[in-house]
Amino acid sequence: MENLMIDGTTCTPKLNYAFANQVKKELSADGRDGFDVLVDGLLDEDPDQIVNAYYYALAYFKRSQPSRDKVVEALEDTIFADDDKTNAAYSDIIQSLHADNFLARKLTSFVKGYNKIMDIMQKKLESEKEGSDQYNKDQLGMEQLQAQLDKLKKVLQPGTPQSATPEAQA
Repeated sequence: MENLMIDGTTCTPKLNYAFANQVKKELSADGRDGFDVLVDGLLDEDPDQIVNAYYYALAYFKRSQPSRDKVVEALEDTIFADDDKTNAAYSDIIQSLHADNFLARKLTSFVKGYNKIMDIMQKKLESEKEGSDQYNKDQLGMEQLQAQLDKLKKVLQPGTPQSATPEAQA
């Protein structure tokens, strides 16, 4: 992840327990862990998740943590100023998460959770009538989950180009 210049100060993002703790508290929704929400958003190339990742990566500043608006301004001057940088930021953040031992374990847990959901969906599919509306919806859901997992695995492979977007890797 890139350093950000905020109010004349160079801010180095740190992905550590303080980051994970804030992500868990602030991004949890609908019974989902905030970390999973963040990773899903990065895989879906949601720019709000770039903002969240950088904002929470400055949690170690504690009470002097820059505001979200200041983080957005700094990102607009760097990451969001160029499409290639924006596209690369998604995989860069995921790779940075993977570089931290604690967060790498959270990524492993994320993958295991997806695999469990896919196992459940597969069993459900086996009990449904092939071609039914529900069967087709569940099949599509499984394909989407598999695509997310494949994308994550590709981003985490050594030597992967710094982008989660297939268009940017072509």
